[in-house]
Parts: sequence; structure tokens; C-alpha cells
Amino acid sequence: MINFPTQHEQTEFFTTTAGQDALQQISHEGLRLVVLNFGFDFPLEVLEAFGGRLPSQLMSELASVHATYKRWLIAKTVYEYLNQEVAEAQALLGVAPGATQAEIKKAWKSLAVKHHPDMGGCTVLMQAINKAYEVLKAA
Repeated sequence: MINFPTQHEQTEFFTTTAGQDALQQISHEGLRLVVLNFGFDFPLEVLEAFGGRLPSQLMSELASVHATYKRWLIAKTVYEYLNQEVAEAQALLGVAPGATQAEIKKAWKSLAVKHHPDMGGCTVLMQAINKAYEVLKAA
């Protein structure tokens, strides 16, 4: 039985001699172990190691799953970034998650009156308040 590294950060294992030997011995069971250990974020070297030993349909399905997983990771990262921006905007305006557009506008107006540069407020703070309002309007 092949002992694969259990964390994705350890994928340099596959570039070592032991890793290359393991890849030469890999089988359907080996692939199952790789997917169990790495999820679908397995190193592409694993697919390449199978070469012609697996049916071409299975190889293309695995490559497709891997590509889909990578796209999902990118989408997840963007989603988390956008949610972070929304959370920061909510905190700045002092509104709760799920606040209505009317509540958001009311909070923005209250802060705008208090911090507007024409009323002795800070330009930078007012710009941040306006940006937060725009973020929440668009969300």
C-alpha cells in the first residue's frame, strides 16, 4: 500500500524519487486513496501518471472534475472577498446583515450629515461612508 501525504502543501512528495516510484505503482485503488487524501484538489501529476492505464473516458472525467473544482475554488474566493467587503460596509454604516435599502439609506444619511466635509467632517471618512453605501446598494 502506498502512503500518500495527507496535506496539499506536501505535494512536492510527487517530485521526489519515492513519489515518482509511488506514481508508477498507482492503480485504481491508488487513485481512490489520492482522492480521499486530497479531495478533488489532487496534483495533476497523479492524472499524468496514469497515462494509458485507465480508460480514456475516466481520464477525461477526472480531468473535468479537477478543472471544475479549480473553478469552484476561484468562485469561492471571489464570493468570500465580496462577502467580506459587504460585512465591512455594514459595520461602517452600522446596519445589520439583511438590512433593507431604506435602513441602509437612513444610516448613510445620518453619517453623511455628521461627517460631511462641508459640515466640518473628514473627507476620507466621508469617502469611506459613500463607498460603503454603494457596496450595500449593489449587494
